[in-house]
Amino acid sequence: MNDLVSEFQRLLKELPDEKTGDTTELLLRLMPDHKAEVFRACAIPHKFNKNIIMTMLPDLKPGLAEEFYQEFMELSIIGSDQDGLSLHDQARKELFGWWLVPENFGKFTKISARLADYYNGMAHNAHGQSLEIAERLRMFHLIGADQEKGFSDFESLCQQARHQYRLSECNVLIRLVHEYDLILAPVRLLWLSYHEGKLSADLRQWEKAEKIFNLIVENTASLPELRIKALLRLGYVSNQQYLLDTAIGYYKKALEFAMNNPKTDVKIHRIKQDLGATYRDKGELTQAEMLLKESISMAKAENDLSGIALAYNSLGILQLNRGDINAAIESFTMCLDSLTQSGQIFRTAQVYNNLGLGYEQLRDRDKSKHYFMKSLEIKQQAGDTLGQALALNNLARTEANQGELEAAIKASTEAISLFDQIRDLYHLGVATHNRGKLYRMIGKPEAIEACRKDFQHAIDLFTRCQKNDEAKSVREELESLTRKKRLPWWVWIAIFLFPILLITLFLLLSLPNTE
Repeated sequence: MNDLVSEFQRLLKELPDEKTGDTTELLLRLMPDHKAEVFRACAIPHKFNKNIIMTMLPDLKPGLAEEFYQEFMELSIIGSDQDGLSLHDQARKELFGWWLVPENFGKFTKISARLADYYNGMAHNAHGQSLEIAERLRMFHLIGADQEKGFSDFESLCQQARHQYRLSECNVLIRLVHEYDLILAPVRLLWLSYHEGKLSADLRQWEKAEKIFNLIVENTASLPELRIKALLRLGYVSNQQYLLDTAIGYYKKALEFAMNNPKTDVKIHRIKQDLGATYRDKGELTQAEMLLKESISMAKAENDLSGIALAYNSLGILQLNRGDINAAIESFTMCLDSLTQSGQIFRTAQVYNNLGLGYEQLRDRDKSKHYFMKSLEIKQQAGDTLGQALALNNLARTEANQGELEAAIKASTEAISLFDQIRDLYHLGVATHNRGKLYRMIGKPEAIEACRKDFQHAIDLFTRCQKNDEAKSVREELESLTRKKRLPWWVWIAIFLFPILLITLFLLLSLPNTE
């Protein structure tokens, strides 16, 4: 092997700079055919060891597998760690692409099938992160063996990760599937783009998400079901940016398209739920209530627990906005029952948050705080940064109501930090304004100065995101601090609570549609 390495290094030095991409093929030409075959096979998995070599090439003698493994370890284009060896990215990309051409693909599918079985066996005996990795690699190689089954496995794993708010895992899965771009069927490339758009929306990358979904809608190769789903996602992206009329337009177009294509798997009641929730956010409560109740009735007829939960949660928010608190709590409880029955534990966090808002309005502060804390705990487990920030913002209000101003300021400060992490400038402005009002309630000179700073920062944030009414309102509050006469503490509490209630109800209270 030392002779091979020396000869490889000598020839490598003779290559001109523009030919450095040919180094992998140069190395293969120096190897005997049977060794080169094994080396090429080692580019199919991301990492390999002696067991994986034998899995891919079961007719290879075990002694040769050991010998080749030790020799490959000496090559400069091979890296190693505790899990085995791996080709450097560029070298693996070149060799993996070689396998995807038609004349090599037959053998590639057989090796991929063996690797999919290998990792499936590992998954049966794995837990935690080891299970996640085994399932991920099984999916990757199953695509190479049977594209239809492998892509179905990808969608299942991606949906499961989204339900648990493991967005980094979604990103890894999408990147793995992209390695097959050269051979993916056009319809699957479009579906992959759809999942990438959903991830962008989850990460609040609105411009990127909107671009992806528009390309899907405009692509004539898109199936009706995919086009409808992309329209729904465009509605969601618009709603999250408070472009409610635009969102309603997308939802109506999706509903019309779904009605004209009844053979798709798109559920009409989900579209009505989204449309009803947007009318609710726009303040058209009669139209919203009609659509949401229709959605609940249709979801119950189909025994769609997830759909029932979505619609009941949206209806509960409407009832909360209207001041029908007991009805809202009943709707949230029905939503919670459906989520629990369907095992969607992470999605219960938002409902607990909404129950906290309901009990806060009933002045049952102990129950309110209990539900906010429960929501926060689940969102921390899920790594849901936005959800944690919203729960902390609501918790601060309840603690202020109980006279726990230091605890309220602490919760509000944590919310501000989280909103800042995800660069949500509007909600960062809301939380900063709220903390300023808490400082004002304390009334001491140093607290008043902290209040001034928070108010000015909130004005700057609202101005940056073109929320001029909010900026004007805070500016008026800032100017009022210069007045010598201070209001009684209970008046400041009332001033603090009323606006934060209205703003909180306008935040992202709705359960995410996981379609």
